[in-house]
Amino acid sequence: MVPSEHYDTTGEALEEIRSESIPIYSVELTDDAENFQKIKYPEKIALVFGHEKLGVGKDILKESDKKIFVPMRGKKESLNVANCATTILYEVTRGLS
Repeated sequence: MVPSEHYDTTGEALEEIRSESIPIYSVELTDDAENFQKIKYPEKIALVFGHEKLGVGKDILKESDKKIFVPMRGKKESLNVANCATTILYEVTRGLS
């Protein structure tokens, strides 16, 4: 079971996460994003996955400690957010076992 909480805004959630000194990693294609497979993930981490079409908002990206991406082959530049989350969550938890 994964505990969950509800916040009215992403900003409120990030504020709570910051107060607990948990790093925030946003998954987005940006010039400074790092390949998700080349990162050593901390034990506690907050992952932000963006809107299916709009991605992660610029205000959220500014609050992020790191931006990461899933490299792709071919002409497509984006991956369904559910598939992306599955891929990244597997990589994050793989390093914890």
